[in-house]
Amino acid sequence: MSGGEQQIVAYIRARNSDTPILIMDEPFSAVDKHSKQLLMEDIASLTNKTVIMITHDIDESLNYFDKIIKMDNGHIS
Repeated sequence: MSGGEQQIVAYIRARNSDTPILIMDEPFSAVDKHSKQLLMEDIASLTNKTVIMITHDIDESLNYFDKIIKMDNGHIS
């Protein structure tokens, strides 16, 4: 499997687990833009989980989360 396919499988496994918190670190770095959009829409539909995503690519992610915490040079803003 490609790196993107591995990331998608890992996300689906985590999404379907019964844990209340989903923590992802650069979860879609190897996924194409269209697949990333579909996955972000799926994440937005999760009402039974708290999602924490750590990413450098926040431009498109901003539309899908209730709260964004930005760290810049060790300071949270």
